Amino acid sequence: MADKRPKSEVIEYNERLMELSQFEIKPDNPDALDLIKLRIDEFHQIAKEHEMIPLVEGLALCFGVQRGKVLEWANGKGGWTPEICKIFDAEISMLTSSLMSATTEGLMNPVSMIYMSKNNYGYRNDDREPMTIKVEIGRTPDQLIEESKNLQIK
Repeated sequence: MADKRPKSEVIEYNERLMELSQFEIKPDNPDALDLIKLRIDEFHQIAKEHEMIPLVEGLALCFGVQRGKVLEWANGKGGWTPEICKIFDAEISMLTSSLMSATTEGLMNPVSMIYMSKNNYGYRNDDREPMTIKVEIGRTPDQLIEESKNLQIK
């Protein structure tokens, strides 16, 4: 797992990303596609220079919006052309992949990855079903252990 960084390095990283957001890109700008590609490239360069894992939060910061707004853009909302929305969608996919890779390579704790996935990428645990176990009173622990070996989870 990576060492904890001094707060000043993280602040410098965030400040550099915020500097990019000073130059707003609007959907009606004829050069929006090229400007967005350039902004995303700059985002990755800054993350690389600061040895940071690029996340949606950083991407949003360099565009001067909340991360939910970037996720909306990736889903075709916000007035962007379909081509630009595809770029944001591809970028989100790449950032997700980077996060997963960092975890499998031991650069990030899996619990942190789950937390970041829920907060940065909208992952949710909706498919959980309540688990119930019926136990008859009067059986010995050995009997319960033996029976548990034959249980099947649906």
